[in-house]
Amino acid sequence: MASGVVVIVGAICGFNWFSAMAPLRSVLSGDARNEGLSIWAYHRLGVLPGELVFDVRGLESGNSGADVLRALLQYAREQKAASFDHVILAYRGEARFQIDGRYFSKLGAEFDYQNPAYTLRTMPENIYTPAGLRVYDSWTGGILGVTVRQMEDLNDFTRDWFLGDEGRR
Repeated sequence: MASGVVVIVGAICGFNWFSAMAPLRSVLSGDARNEGLSIWAYHRLGVLPGELVFDVRGLESGNSGADVLRALLQYAREQKAASFDHVILAYRGEARFQIDGRYFSKLGAEFDYQNPAYTLRTMPENIYTPAGLRVYDSWTGGILGVTVRQMEDLNDFTRDWFLGDEGRR
């Protein structure tokens, strides 16, 4: 009986390592700007393949919100062939937000050619609460006014996801 439990636990750990954490380790180690980021990736409850968790565990003093967002986009590129129902954005194990799996795939597919400023400023309108409710508005109007509002939403998003708890603004 005990050996069966060990096999099951080992299989769950292996599944999470190879499908979620190893690709993230590759991303984090492949870009020197990611040094100091402590981020984990795993499937929700360890066994739900359709629900990926991107869990910010901590940052060093030289890291910023832009570093975490860049790592998220790089990870989306690494996982672009995978299919998820949603990606949960967590901080130290606590789900704070989620994005639709199709949007996550789109981020990965567009990473190599899309303007990162556009990607980041439009990201908040694709952010949902863990319960699935839209968090930020989709703005319309003149480009300057829309861009200002989108950047305010992006700043609010990173603060509410992890920066506020890291003691930085």
